[in-house]
Amino acid sequence: MSGPGPTGRPLQGTGSAVSRRRFLGALGLAGAAASPAFAADQGSGARAWEVVEQRPGTGACGPCAIGNALLNGDEGARRAFHRLPGNTAQERVDALIARFGTKPSETYGLRRARYVSDAGIATGDMPFLANDLLGGAGLPAVGGEWLDQHPGEDGPGQLRRVHGWCRAALAGGLPPVVEVRAFSADSGASRPSWINLYAHWLALVDVHPPELPAKAGGFECQFADSVTGRVIPAFAYVERFRPYMATRGFTLKPDGSKDWHWLSGQPFVLLNLPDVPLAVQTRPWHERTVVALTFMLRRPAV
Repeated sequence: MSGPGPTGRPLQGTGSAVSRRRFLGALGLAGAAASPAFAADQGSGARAWEVVEQRPGTGACGPCAIGNALLNGDEGARRAFHRLPGNTAQERVDALIARFGTKPSETYGLRRARYVSDAGIATGDMPFLANDLLGGAGLPAVGGEWLDQHPGEDGPGQLRRVHGWCRAALAGGLPPVVEVRAFSADSGASRPSWINLYAHWLALVDVHPPELPAKAGGFECQFADSVTGRVIPAFAYVERFRPYMATRGFTLKPDGSKDWHWLSGQPFVLLNLPDVPLAVQTRPWHERTVVALTFMLRRPAV
């Protein structure tokens, strides 16, 4: 995604100046052979999660995250994924894209399909893609939730809400699918501004602890990640001291350009995600970067 930032300078994001091929190349995956889903053993006595790896050079992290949520969900969720045609998990993700990703985008209208290989899928299109599959399998729909701070909510309260949504989704039999997005302060701008670097979709498969202490500043989580092809660790936390800027989606202008909606302060729960660089390695060493939990697909609480 790309569009004008606060200073009118182009933003970098999914499918723009920082290409997915370049991103995968930074992980050493651009020329790697595609591999099927595998069981990621998380240690003695722990459950094994299944992870489908996306085909190198594509922006398929969104459809793969939906697949990874279904693979690691309850019996109904797994059955829905295995109803897709194909002999491997990757082939079933390809079928998900072919069936529902080729529909006109709810975000872009007739300008493009929901899924474009080198650009991925827009945030607003992900609930439609997931619900087309879930509805066909007779399963409850998911809702799309922005994860920015609610009016009157403080950081610890926001953290407890996001943690609670994650726990409730996991208990409900379908792991939540989350968008994480990296942002960087721009030292080359004429006035203070931030750059929208890169977005990525993951299926959250575990959080710890089950209940947050009253003064907790964060929680551990694990994600099924289609880029690395494995379950990766992360730490979600609230930024208490330093403000930053982050986007909450965009509005599409009549000419097709994007008007990004920037939030300031400490708008999102942040993430320490050491296994996926999200293009932060492309920025100068002295620039500050953050990774935010921006959007979630989850089953509404009953």
